[in-house]
Amino acid sequence: GLFAISENVGAKVHTNSWGSPSNVYSSNAQDTDEFSWNNQENLVLFAAGNDGDRGILGQPSTAKNCLSVGASMERNTGGSCPVNDNGLACEENLAYFSGIGPRFDGAIKPD
Repeated sequence: GLFAISENVGAKVHTNSWGSPSNVYSSNAQDTDEFSWNNQENLVLFAAGNDGDRGILGQPSTAKNCLSVGASMERNTGGSCPVNDNGLACEENLAYFSGIGPRFDGAIKPD
């Protein structure tokens, strides 16, 4: 599975900065949910992706039992965040490019 190597060395926190820009319940998301359910002493984190300017949450951060982490951005010295082509700026330091939800079933993500 996705977490076999880290599980074999005793890791309990799994951070992952990979995925694809598709807001679906993929086989990787399903594997993440199954691992998390069967290994509740573990914490699995996934980056929400870098396609927030297109309104996309990346999978496998779409898993139900993982912590989806959005990108943050510090406000620049002018007191505002950069604005992308769609007019989106960062709110409460959420980077405009961060993967954003809701998830395919309406659940709030990133967590």
